[in-house]
Amino acid sequence: MSDYTLKSDEAEDARLESQGTALYGGPQFLDEYLKRAKPATVLDVGCGTGVVSRYIAKHYPNIRVVAIDSDGERITRNEAGLKTDPLPNLEFRTDNVYHLTFPAETFDLTFCRFFLMHQNHSVMALDEMRRVTKDGGMVVAHEGIHDGIWLEPRREAFSHVLGRWIEFMNGKHQDASIGLKLNKLFTGVRLRDVEVSVLPHSATGDDPLFPQYIKNWREHIPSLREGLSKMVSEEQFVRMEHELALCSDTDFYLELTAVACGRK
Repeated sequence: MSDYTLKSDEAEDARLESQGTALYGGPQFLDEYLKRAKPATVLDVGCGTGVVSRYIAKHYPNIRVVAIDSDGERITRNEAGLKTDPLPNLEFRTDNVYHLTFPAETFDLTFCRFFLMHQNHSVMALDEMRRVTKDGGMVVAHEGIHDGIWLEPRREAFSHVLGRWIEFMNGKHQDASIGLKLNKLFTGVRLRDVEVSVLPHSATGDDPLFPQYIKNWREHIPSLREGLSKMVSEEQFVRMEHELALCSDTDFYLELTAVACGRK
């Protein structure tokens, strides 16, 4: 989880919390799999701000939820949040996805969201997730397809920066469009009954979700500016900010993500 290429600060936490709550189907994307698996125990790998874990713990009080992240400061902030909003069935821990501290076959359902795309060794991470899942249990991953992001009218600077970000991640042996490879990854770590669904997320300019998607990308800019300082000029970032600030009711946004599930 130390492979994460975006910032880890309060501003990024706020972006992740907003994204996790309102965009890409929200934490409800997991409902279908929770109902199918009927788990007593769930592991959230790379939990970030814990938005999905908190959702599960609140809406499924009979499920024990363990949420892990390698960012100890983020885990500390999550634990502090439990003091003001207690959830007795939720536990946050600092852990390393490549060497999870749990015994084999601990959890009924193990999941991650927008996590494998940031890993230098995604196969190793997924195989470790499989290891701690019980025989017959379920593994779920919701991942990005950054090659499947469109804005109409096209924003040239945004498209340029996004392309450089994909190149930057590739250079770090990460995959911003790993959602396209989930079937191969899941079958490769010996998960069975693998299913992959491609999810379209779209909004017109007059849809309340449209400005939220645009805001989400604008709030990526500090991380992009830092990571791409040698690949993208400051002028391009300024143009990108200007492009994303100019939106009309006739604009259209479309992004694809993918969710895979498989049984151990």
